[in-house]
Amino acid sequence: MQVLQYLVKQTIYTRPGDKVHKFNGSNHTLGTMIMKFETQEEMLYKMDNMEEFLKVIVE
Repeated sequence: MQVLQYLVKQTIYTRPGDKVHKFNGSNHTLGTMIMKFETQEEMLYKMDNMEEFLKVIVE
Protein backbone atom coordinates (compact mmCIF):
# COMPACT_ATOMS: atom_id res chain seq x y z
CA MET A 1 0.00 0.00 0.00
CA GLN A 2 1.28 3.42 -0.88
CA VAL A 3 0.25 5.48 2.14
CA LEU A 4 0.45 8.74 0.21
CA GLN A 5 -2.44 7.75 -2.06
CA TYR A 6 -4.71 7.55 1.03
CA LEU A 7 -3.21 10.42 3.00
CA VAL A 8 -5.41 13.52 3.38
CA LYS A 9 -3.51 15.29 6.17
CA GLN A 10 -0.53 14.52 8.38
CA THR A 11 0.68 16.40 11.44
CA ILE A 12 3.89 15.44 13.24
CA TYR A 13 4.21 16.72 16.82
CA THR A 14 7.72 15.49 17.54
CA ARG A 15 11.01 16.82 16.25
CA PRO A 16 14.41 15.20 15.77
CA GLY A 17 16.03 14.84 19.18
CA ASP A 18 12.75 14.70 21.14
CA LYS A 19 12.45 11.87 23.64
CA VAL A 20 9.88 9.29 22.48
CA HIS A 21 7.87 7.24 24.97
CA LYS A 22 5.78 4.12 24.53
CA PHE A 23 2.22 5.23 23.78
CA ASN A 24 -0.06 4.95 26.81
CA GLY A 25 -2.18 8.05 26.28
CA SER A 26 -2.59 11.15 24.16
CA ASN A 27 0.32 12.87 25.90
CA HIS A 28 2.66 10.43 24.06
CA THR A 29 1.25 11.02 20.56
CA LEU A 30 3.89 11.36 17.84
CA GLY A 31 1.45 12.84 15.36
CA THR A 32 -1.79 12.24 13.47
CA MET A 33 -2.76 11.04 10.01
CA ILE A 34 -6.13 11.52 8.33
CA MET A 35 -6.68 8.96 5.60
CA LYS A 36 -9.44 8.34 3.07
CA PHE A 37 -10.26 4.93 1.60
CA GLU A 38 -12.45 3.80 -1.29
CA THR A 39 -14.79 1.69 0.87
CA GLN A 40 -15.62 1.13 4.52
CA GLU A 41 -14.49 -2.49 4.17
CA GLU A 42 -11.07 -1.38 2.91
CA MET A 43 -10.74 1.10 5.79
CA LEU A 44 -11.71 -1.49 8.42
CA TYR A 45 -9.30 -4.07 7.01
CA LYS A 46 -6.38 -1.66 6.84
CA MET A 47 -7.03 -0.19 10.28
CA ASP A 48 -7.34 -3.68 11.80
CA ASN A 49 -4.04 -4.68 10.15
CA MET A 50 -2.25 -1.34 10.39
CA GLU A 51 1.10 -2.91 11.31
CA GLU A 52 1.22 -4.47 7.81
CA PHE A 53 0.77 -1.10 6.09
CA LEU A 54 2.42 1.59 8.24
CA LYS A 55 5.83 1.69 9.87
CA VAL A 56 7.15 4.39 12.19
CA ILE A 57 10.91 4.84 12.08
CA VAL A 58 12.51 6.65 15.01
CA GLU A 59 16.03 7.90 14.42
